[in-house]
Amino acid sequence: MGNPAKDGPPPFQPTDGIQSHQSVAQPQHVQPNAFRTQLACVTLNLGDCIRFIRFPPEVVATMQGIINATWPKGIQAVRDYAGSRELKLHGYPWRPHYKGNDDSRQLVLKIIEALHDIGWVLHATADLSKKQTARESSK
Repeated sequence: MGNPAKDGPPPFQPTDGIQSHQSVAQPQHVQPNAFRTQLACVTLNLGDCIRFIRFPPEVVATMQGIINATWPKGIQAVRDYAGSRELKLHGYPWRPHYKGNDDSRQLVLKIIEALHDIGWVLHATADLSKKQTARESSK
């Protein structure tokens, strides 16, 4: 997800051990209104947690309000977790259900809509947490 910021990117600085070449053009001054991408991540963890990684605190507070208004069972706890803000929900919205769970789907949809409404754009999704089980590995 990306969000335009007011400040431009920092000026280019060569890293240690890499020589800059005099023939390379020096970066021009960045205009104050230049577009800059800010990346953040929303993850669904365990059976009942949502983590907001690298979002500003005011965005997380807005999401808490959306979740409380959308998820019928509400938020059980909020904590800082490895540089993110984790919200533990009452119930288990991410566990599979035989007939599906429309409340869980509505919650995810409302979070995406609310983030979009305040300027965040969904860039890509990936399931990085899928673990191979013994049953799957035997196939």
